[in-house]
Amino acid sequence: MFEKAKTIFIDESLLLKLGNLYEQTGQDMEALKMYQLASNIVPSRFYASYYKVLLLRKIGRHVEAYNEAIKLYKKEIKLKFYADPYIIKSEIKHIIEEYETLYNPK
Repeated sequence: MFEKAKTIFIDESLLLKLGNLYEQTGQDMEALKMYQLASNIVPSRFYASYYKVLLLRKIGRHVEAYNEAIKLYKKEIKLKFYADPYIIKSEIKHIIEEYETLYNPK
């Protein structure tokens, strides 16, 4: 049903839902494509890129996950009255710190 909807109307919300459905059914590569598309549609938003980082971690693509996390953490928050980007940045900071601790121990 969602795949058919994608041929009629496409927006970030639909792509995030498709990505989530693909991920829940074990189709991680398709989920990754949906998150990337959603991120491209509205680059200023944070959710699609955040889900992409989480999925990359889940499937063991840690270097990509780290690089995407860095980009997301550096992304400017355009709509400062929403809490979500700040929460996501906080989570991303923990992910970055975890990677830096694991791969660059002092």
